[in-house]
Amino acid sequence: MINLKRTIATTISCFLITSCVSSFEVLRQSEPDLTFKSAKAPEPLAKCILLGWQGHAETIFNYGETYMQPHYLDGYSVYSQGNFELADVIKDGKDGSATTVNFYHQGGTFQYRINQRVDAIKACL
Repeated sequence: MINLKRTIATTISCFLITSCVSSFEVLRQSEPDLTFKSAKAPEPLAKCILLGWQGHAETIFNYGETYMQPHYLDGYSVYSQGNFELADVIKDGKDGSATTVNFYHQGGTFQYRINQRVDAIKACL
């Protein structure tokens, strides 16, 4: 019985981990919903976006946790719980002096939520 519980728990954990990764990849398969340029370096820009997205935690519009992780290119990804929104903050330009922010969101997300996420990105640029 214990082995069955472990097997079920392991299977569910693997499913959840792979579904997060595939959600990012599904979002990235299409063109970004919005693209922004900045002269700031990727790390401080990504941290600013993360804090901006977390800033709604104390309000009635609490959308859950937000996270930041290294991007497979030279930069960072900021994303929301459930992968509803994703901001890839990537070093750009031949000399690396610019940063591109590619913003993606899942369909069916409320427009006011998207607007708040975009406003936080714009405030950081």
